[in-house]
Amino acid sequence: MDNGSGNSANLFDLSCVAFLTIVIGLIPWLSGCAGNQTITEVMEDTGDPCYAERKAVAGHQSHFIQDIVNGAILGAVGGAAIGMASAAKAAKKIDKGAAAGLSTAAGAVAGALGGYYNALQRQQGQTPNKFYSKLLNDVSEENRELKDLNQDMDRLLVCRKRNADAIRSAYKRKGLTRPEAEAQKEELRGRLAKDIELANSIRANLGKRANDLQFAGMKVAPDRVGYVDIEAQKTGSGGKKKQTKATAKKTAPPSEVQQAMAESGPPPAATTKEERKLIANIAQSTSQLQDNAVSFNTSTAKLESLADSGLELDTPRAGTLERATRLLALVSPEDRGCTLMANRLASAIVQYKNLTN
Repeated sequence: MDNGSGNSANLFDLSCVAFLTIVIGLIPWLSGCAGNQTITEVMEDTGDPCYAERKAVAGHQSHFIQDIVNGAILGAVGGAAIGMASAAKAAKKIDKGAAAGLSTAAGAVAGALGGYYNALQRQQGQTPNKFYSKLLNDVSEENRELKDLNQDMDRLLVCRKRNADAIRSAYKRKGLTRPEAEAQKEELRGRLAKDIELANSIRANLGKRANDLQFAGMKVAPDRVGYVDIEAQKTGSGGKKKQTKATAKKTAPPSEVQQAMAESGPPPAATTKEERKLIANIAQSTSQLQDNAVSFNTSTAKLESLADSGLELDTPRAGTLERATRLLALVSPEDRGCTLMANRLASAIVQYKNLTN
């Protein structure tokens, strides 16, 4: 009996199982990316006054989609390596190929969180300096892309607000009848809906990539980089006043992130001054990444707010006068101009709030 031949066949079968397990594990991630690519096709709406601005925002989609695909593959392969090593230790009688086949599924799942960090850590010929330099370069590159994306998003938001103001102004000066203005408003609302769909698609992909980099930053500089819910957090709208720069709020990591952090290996020891400086720069760049991601979330929320309540044809001033008239009606005529008016007015404000709630 040729035991060697039989073992080779078994190893071949198990290697196939390992490969297929990786592919199957990647199907949900890759199919999700493919679905998002359809939104990259910006409608050739040449009549859109903000066509150039919207096209500029859409141009960033390919970057974030490609990052997700690469991160998914790296995460699964890195997880498979972890699974193979642990299985081989647990059952010495099982060949390394068999161990990989039996544990890749668990490894692929582990790779979903911290996949980038784990893959980077296991690159061949990795030294502490190369590890930290590569991480800093990747975070810095992502920040450059995010900065450009936020600038393009701001331009799109300004352009849409200009659209709304132009419709409102034309209606006010009788350049449009109310039905005509309403029709233009609905056309703008439809374009805003497409803007929001595009922004949310980018935001989902952006969040996954940023979370991978955030995970790496938290691993190498846990005392300087806190956790931020990148995919959900946004700053307040802030009205007409100029906003200060969006700052991400740190929170406790979810349990699954804490578990992945605990299970992933430690970063390489930083023994030189240059390596420690690289870690400090990584921490600073990761914080900037968090702020940039939150800024994009905030811009998306502003587009949603404009679509929901920023397209009214009546100017804010007209609405204010109407509210003032209703408020004054709650104050009795004999009290107007007398010393009791302040108290009466305070009471009237309370009544008015009750009427409008």
